[in-house]
Amino acid sequence: MDNYNYVLQKMFNGLQYDSAVNSGFKIIASQVYERVAGELLTAWQDTIFAFERIGRYWDSAQEIDVVGLNSQEKKILFGECKWSEKPVGTDIYEDLKKKAEKVAWNKGDRTTYYILFSKSGFTDGMLARAKRDGVFLVEKDMLVNG
Repeated sequence: MDNYNYVLQKMFNGLQYDSAVNSGFKIIASQVYERVAGELLTAWQDTIFAFERIGRYWDSAQEIDVVGLNSQEKKILFGECKWSEKPVGTDIYEDLKKKAEKVAWNKGDRTTYYILFSKSGFTDGMLARAKRDGVFLVEKDMLVNG
């Protein structure tokens, strides 16, 4: 292993190589996790509600990682995916709610749901808030609340 590290240091200037690879991997992993989230929603339609469409939402001011909707039932689900080393807290949930309020689709005449995906779990505060507000929580690929 020492020879391997020595070669990497010589070829890629050591730390610069490690940080570049690590940074790139995190970006790719987070993008893949967002796609996985959409696939999981498809599998959980019986648990949440039947989605007509699942995708992402973005406009000039904001982006929402996962959105699922059913136009006949006027239901919409907004979700955030976090691929980070720390548990997701209520701040992410509050930010998601603010973003969702700005989405015009059937505004004022829709039922809104929220889902958070986290690689590293959730804070105690978020777990309590999810129970109170009915937020779906997903740790890695397991529905832990909902």
